[in-house]
Amino acid sequence: MANHCHNERGVPAASFNEAWNNTDTVLDDLRGLTVVLLDLARESGMIDHASYDTSPLMALIRVVQEKTNEVVGLHEAQHDAWKAERGAAQATPVAAWFQKWREAAEAETTAFAKADPSHEHCPNCTHASDAVHFAVQQVLAIPARNERDWLLKLWAASDGGDLAMYAAENASLWAEAKAFVGGAA
Repeated sequence: MANHCHNERGVPAASFNEAWNNTDTVLDDLRGLTVVLLDLARESGMIDHASYDTSPLMALIRVVQEKTNEVVGLHEAQHDAWKAERGAAQATPVAAWFQKWREAAEAETTAFAKADPSHEHCPNCTHASDAVHFAVQQVLAIPARNERDWLLKLWAASDGGDLAMYAAENASLWAEAKAFVGGAA
């Protein structure tokens, strides 16, 4: 994913997870150090109202807390960048219709689960199945902008991997796949 996520300012990370885990570890260390320093100050009697601001240990604690706040800001910025990148990657017409397909498929599953087995015809089931079919047709009608779009189209067209995908029945989908892999067979 992101070669632009950073462990430290200007130092690229291999992935968002690596950057997130690194700053999370630093935060844990800094918070732990703050607790240890506060405990040490309490045990040594350095925390009293008269010497609170003048104690070298308290100055060190403030520096650690300031650094912690900086790393929290970096950590939040990493998460915001990841969310923005993920949102941009998902903001394609195929992704929007895929989400509608997913919602329709969930509604269809619910309709069939609630259907009365003693009746042959379930109007809610028919309506839900029609909505799923319509969403699949919309997903397939939109050209894939990237490999992710193509995978979303494949997932919806195969009903989440439950249906076989024959080349003759899905020629345009497979043509897009060929285009993404450079026309290889």
